[in-house]
Amino acid sequence: MASRTTKQEGDRRLDPASSRSGLERFRNRLVDWGIPEAIIDDFVEHHTLLSYRKGAVIFPQGSASELLSWVQGGVVEIAFSAVDSSRILTRLVGPGEIFGHLSLVAPHRHIVHAFESRAHTDCQIAVISHDRVVKALQAFEPATLVRLLQNITTAWAETAQYWVRFVGMNYQQRLLTIFVDLVSRFGVIEGNKTRLSLGLGHHHLAEMVGCSRPMVSQLIATMLRARKIEQRGKYYILLDDTRT
Repeated sequence: MASRTTKQEGDRRLDPASSRSGLERFRNRLVDWGIPEAIIDDFVEHHTLLSYRKGAVIFPQGSASELLSWVQGGVVEIAFSAVDSSRILTRLVGPGEIFGHLSLVAPHRHIVHAFESRAHTDCQIAVISHDRVVKALQAFEPATLVRLLQNITTAWAETAQYWVRFVGMNYQQRLLTIFVDLVSRFGVIEGNKTRLSLGLGHHHLAEMVGCSRPMVSQLIATMLRARKIEQRGKYYILLDDTRT
Protein backbone atom coordinates (compact mmCIF):
# COMPACT_ATOMS: atom_id res chain seq x y z
CA MET A 1 0.00 0.00 0.00
CA ALA A 2 1.62 3.24 -1.09
CA SER A 3 1.43 6.41 0.95
CA ARG A 4 -1.35 8.79 0.01
CA THR A 5 -1.85 12.52 0.37
CA THR A 6 -5.09 13.68 1.96
CA LYS A 7 -6.41 17.20 1.47
CA GLN A 8 -6.60 18.96 4.81
CA GLU A 9 -6.99 22.72 5.19
CA GLY A 10 -5.87 22.99 1.54
CA ASP A 11 -3.41 20.83 -0.33
CA ARG A 12 -0.31 22.86 -1.10
CA ARG A 13 2.51 20.51 -2.08
CA LEU A 14 5.89 21.18 -0.56
CA ASP A 15 9.30 21.16 -2.20
CA PRO A 16 10.09 17.51 -3.12
CA ALA A 17 13.68 17.91 -1.91
CA SER A 18 12.40 19.02 1.50
CA SER A 19 10.06 16.03 1.68
CA ARG A 20 12.86 13.61 0.80
CA SER A 21 15.05 15.20 3.45
CA GLY A 22 12.30 14.82 6.05
CA LEU A 23 11.81 11.16 5.20
CA GLU A 24 15.52 10.45 5.36
CA ARG A 25 15.86 12.14 8.75
CA PHE A 26 12.90 10.13 10.04
CA ARG A 27 14.51 6.88 8.89
CA ASN A 28 17.82 7.81 10.53
CA ARG A 29 16.06 8.66 13.79
CA LEU A 30 14.40 5.24 13.94
CA VAL A 31 17.69 3.54 13.10
CA ASP A 32 19.29 5.38 16.04
CA TRP A 33 16.49 4.10 18.26
CA GLY A 34 17.32 0.54 17.24
CA ILE A 35 14.23 -0.11 15.10
CA PRO A 36 14.83 -2.95 12.60
CA GLU A 37 15.13 -1.87 8.95
CA ALA A 38 12.20 -4.10 7.97
CA ILE A 39 9.90 -2.25 10.38
CA ILE A 40 11.13 1.15 9.17
CA ASP A 41 10.46 0.10 5.58
CA ASP A 42 6.95 -0.97 6.58
CA PHE A 43 6.26 2.41 8.22
CA VAL A 44 7.58 4.29 5.20
CA GLU A 45 5.43 2.20 2.86
CA HIS A 46 2.19 2.39 4.86
CA HIS A 47 1.97 5.93 6.14
CA THR A 48 -0.64 8.54 5.24
CA LEU A 49 0.43 12.03 4.17
CA LEU A 50 -1.65 15.02 5.29
CA SER A 51 -1.14 18.57 4.07
CA TYR A 52 -1.95 21.62 6.22
CA ARG A 53 -1.89 25.35 5.66
CA LYS A 54 -0.10 27.68 8.04
CA GLY A 55 -2.08 28.15 11.28
CA ALA A 56 -4.25 25.04 10.90
CA VAL A 57 -4.67 22.79 13.93
CA ILE A 58 -3.33 19.32 13.15
CA PHE A 59 -4.08 17.46 16.39
CA PRO A 60 -6.19 19.25 19.03
CA GLN A 61 -5.11 18.71 22.61
CA GLY A 62 -7.21 15.85 24.00
CA SER A 63 -8.09 14.39 20.59
CA ALA A 64 -7.63 10.72 19.75
CA SER A 65 -3.96 9.88 19.23
CA GLU A 66 -2.55 8.15 16.12
CA LEU A 67 0.52 7.36 18.26
CA LEU A 68 3.21 8.07 15.65
CA SER A 69 3.60 11.04 13.31
CA TRP A 70 6.51 12.85 11.74
CA VAL A 71 7.03 16.06 9.81
CA GLN A 72 7.63 15.37 6.14
CA GLY A 73 8.09 19.04 5.28
CA GLY A 74 7.51 22.40 6.93
CA VAL A 75 7.39 23.23 10.64
CA VAL A 76 4.87 22.24 13.33
CA GLU A 77 4.18 23.91 16.68
CA ILE A 78 3.70 21.75 19.78
CA ALA A 79 1.77 23.65 22.45
CA PHE A 80 -0.10 23.16 25.71
CA SER A 81 -3.36 24.98 26.40
CA ALA A 82 -3.90 25.65 30.11
CA VAL A 83 -7.24 25.90 31.90
CA ASP A 84 -7.03 29.71 31.88
CA SER A 85 -6.79 29.61 28.05
CA SER A 86 -3.12 30.61 28.08
CA ARG A 87 -0.91 28.83 25.55
CA ILE A 88 2.61 27.54 26.08
CA LEU A 89 4.59 26.82 22.93
CA THR A 90 6.84 23.96 24.01
CA ARG A 91 8.63 23.13 20.78
CA LEU A 92 8.90 23.72 17.05
CA VAL A 93 9.50 20.51 15.10
CA GLY A 94 10.85 20.33 11.57
CA PRO A 95 11.40 17.78 8.79
CA GLY A 96 12.11 14.26 10.03
CA GLU A 97 11.19 14.99 13.64
CA ILE A 98 8.62 12.80 15.35
CA PHE A 99 5.69 14.41 17.19
CA GLY A 100 2.22 13.60 18.50
CA HIS A 101 3.45 10.51 20.34
CA LEU A 102 3.16 12.11 23.78
CA SER A 103 -0.24 10.83 24.81
CA LEU A 104 -2.44 10.34 27.85
CA VAL A 105 -4.94 7.63 28.71
CA ALA A 106 -8.34 9.32 28.98
CA PRO A 107 -11.54 7.89 30.55
CA HIS A 108 -12.77 4.73 28.84
CA ARG A 109 -9.10 3.89 28.09
CA HIS A 110 -8.89 6.12 25.03
CA ILE A 111 -5.43 7.39 24.09
CA VAL A 112 -5.43 11.14 23.49
CA HIS A 113 -2.90 13.81 22.55
CA ALA A 114 -1.32 15.50 25.56
CA PHE A 115 -0.45 18.58 23.46
CA GLU A 116 -1.86 20.53 20.55
CA SER A 117 -0.08 20.34 17.19
CA ARG A 118 -0.48 23.30 14.84
CA ALA A 119 1.06 24.14 11.45
CA HIS A 120 3.63 26.89 11.98
CA THR A 121 4.17 26.99 8.20
CA ASP A 122 2.48 25.21 5.34
CA CYS A 123 3.46 21.66 6.13
CA GLN A 124 3.04 18.01 5.29
CA ILE A 125 2.96 15.34 7.97
CA ALA A 126 3.03 11.55 7.88
CA VAL A 127 0.85 9.45 10.18
CA ILE A 128 1.18 5.79 11.12
CA SER A 129 -1.93 4.13 12.53
CA HIS A 130 -2.03 2.91 16.12
CA ASP A 131 -2.78 -0.64 14.99
CA ARG A 132 0.24 -0.79 12.67
CA VAL A 133 2.61 0.47 15.37
CA VAL A 134 1.24 -2.03 17.90
CA LYS A 135 1.56 -4.83 15.35
CA ALA A 136 5.18 -3.86 14.71
CA LEU A 137 5.99 -3.80 18.43
CA GLN A 138 4.45 -7.24 18.91
CA ALA A 139 6.79 -8.64 16.27
CA PHE A 140 9.94 -7.31 17.97
CA GLU A 141 12.43 -9.67 19.56
CA PRO A 142 12.68 -9.17 23.35
CA ALA A 143 16.22 -7.78 23.05
CA THR A 144 15.03 -5.22 20.48
CA LEU A 145 12.16 -4.16 22.73
CA VAL A 146 14.53 -3.71 25.67
CA ARG A 147 16.91 -1.59 23.55
CA LEU A 148 14.01 0.50 22.26
CA LEU A 149 12.69 1.05 25.78
CA GLN A 150 16.15 2.14 26.94
CA ASN A 151 16.44 4.64 24.10
CA ILE A 152 12.96 6.05 24.68
CA THR A 153 13.57 6.29 28.44
CA THR A 154 16.82 8.15 27.75
CA ALA A 155 15.01 10.58 25.46
CA TRP A 156 12.35 11.22 28.12
CA ALA A 157 15.04 11.76 30.77
CA GLU A 158 16.90 14.25 28.57
CA THR A 159 13.65 16.13 27.95
CA ALA A 160 12.86 16.17 31.68
CA GLN A 161 16.36 17.50 32.46
CA TYR A 162 15.98 20.22 29.84
CA TRP A 163 12.72 21.47 31.35
CA VAL A 164 14.02 21.32 34.92
CA ARG A 165 16.96 23.51 33.88
CA PHE A 166 14.68 25.74 31.83
CA VAL A 167 12.25 26.57 34.65
CA GLY A 168 15.20 27.50 36.87
CA MET A 169 16.41 30.13 34.40
CA ASN A 170 15.50 33.79 34.30
CA TYR A 171 13.68 35.07 31.21
CA GLN A 172 16.86 36.28 29.51
CA GLN A 173 18.53 32.89 29.91
CA ARG A 174 15.40 31.14 28.65
CA LEU A 175 15.31 33.23 25.50
CA LEU A 176 18.98 32.60 24.76
CA THR A 177 18.46 28.85 25.33
CA ILE A 178 15.54 28.90 22.89
CA PHE A 179 17.61 30.68 20.23
CA VAL A 180 20.48 28.22 20.64
CA ASP A 181 18.14 25.25 20.30
CA LEU A 182 16.34 26.66 17.26
CA VAL A 183 19.47 27.59 15.34
CA SER A 184 20.91 24.13 16.00
CA ARG A 185 17.94 22.67 14.09
CA PHE A 186 16.82 25.46 11.77
CA GLY A 187 19.97 27.53 11.40
CA VAL A 188 21.78 28.58 8.24
CA ILE A 189 25.52 29.27 8.58
CA GLU A 190 26.58 32.68 7.26
CA GLY A 191 30.27 33.25 7.94
CA ASN A 192 30.78 33.43 11.70
CA LYS A 193 27.05 33.86 12.27
CA THR A 194 24.04 31.55 12.19
CA ARG A 195 20.74 32.85 10.81
CA LEU A 196 17.53 31.35 12.13
CA SER A 197 15.60 30.38 9.00
CA LEU A 198 12.22 30.62 10.76
CA GLY A 199 10.28 33.85 10.93
CA LEU A 200 9.23 34.27 14.56
CA GLY A 201 7.03 37.01 15.98
CA HIS A 202 7.33 38.27 19.54
CA HIS A 203 4.14 36.41 20.45
CA HIS A 204 5.78 33.09 19.46
CA LEU A 205 8.83 33.84 21.57
CA ALA A 206 6.66 34.99 24.50
CA GLU A 207 4.77 31.68 24.40
CA MET A 208 8.07 29.79 24.42
CA VAL A 209 9.68 31.83 27.19
CA GLY A 210 6.53 31.93 29.32
CA CYS A 211 6.27 35.69 29.65
CA SER A 212 4.43 38.64 28.07
CA ARG A 213 5.09 40.09 24.64
CA PRO A 214 6.34 43.42 26.09
CA MET A 215 8.80 41.47 28.23
CA VAL A 216 10.10 39.58 25.18
CA SER A 217 10.53 42.91 23.36
CA GLN A 218 12.67 44.16 26.25
CA LEU A 219 14.70 40.93 26.33
CA ILE A 220 15.38 41.11 22.60
CA ALA A 221 16.40 44.77 22.86
CA THR A 222 18.86 43.82 25.62
CA MET A 223 20.33 41.00 23.50
CA LEU A 224 20.66 43.33 20.51
CA ARG A 225 22.52 45.92 22.58
CA ALA A 226 24.78 43.19 24.01
CA ARG A 227 25.53 41.95 20.46
CA LYS A 228 24.31 38.44 21.26
CA ILE A 229 21.94 38.53 18.31
CA GLU A 230 21.18 40.58 15.21
CA GLN A 231 17.74 41.01 13.68
CA ARG A 232 16.43 41.27 10.13
CA GLY A 233 12.67 41.75 10.38
CA LYS A 234 11.30 38.55 11.92
CA TYR A 235 14.55 36.70 11.28
CA TYR A 236 17.24 36.49 13.95
CA ILE A 237 20.97 35.92 13.64
CA LEU A 238 22.80 34.30 16.52
CA LEU A 239 26.39 35.53 16.78
CA ASP A 240 28.94 32.73 16.88
CA ASP A 241 30.39 33.47 20.32
CA THR A 242 26.91 33.35 21.90
CA ARG A 243 26.94 29.54 21.79
CA THR A 244 30.40 29.13 23.32
